[in-house]
Amino acid sequence: MYAAGPSDAWPALVAAERGWRLRNLGLAGEAYLDQLVARTIRDAPAGMIVLELGINAYLRGAFTARSWGPAVCGFLDTVRDGHPRTPVVVLTPLSAPERERAVNAAGLTLEGARTLTAEAVRVLQRLGDRDLHQPTRSPPGGRRAGVGCGPARKSVPIVCASGISAVWSTVS
Repeated sequence: MYAAGPSDAWPALVAAERGWRLRNLGLAGEAYLDQLVARTIRDAPAGMIVLELGINAYLRGAFTARSWGPAVCGFLDTVRDGHPRTPVVVLTPLSAPERERAVNAAGLTLEGARTLTAEAVRVLQRLGDRDLHQPTRSPPGGRRAGVGCGPARKSVPIVCASGISAVWSTVS
């Protein structure tokens, strides 16, 4: 299911619901945990960062099971260089029932990419990143649960990245 337009995409819907102003720098399916994107997020002011990682890299077979976790950790480490205490929420790849067990060109399934993304987050959390969060997955077809790390003030900038396509939002 695709949004009918930019104002119907999930970052825009969340921003509208919360009263945030949104500026979208989406990469339209061309995001592969690129360090350029990580550095751009690193260098932008943010009160919270939300990243949905993996669907594009999975679809294009950009990483193997061996290289996926280090790519996620490297991306997050780069973001952390500029935001050491900013809450970061990592969403695993969005559900695509027809692709969950389909093997991509690199030998990875979407289910596997989701598991590896979650494990990379857990590794960084075990290493002491207390401001790194991962929502609990909802049942298939259900909504994801929220996390308790939202901004406390309406003047806090928010950075979101969907599929690592950078989406910048600023609360009003």
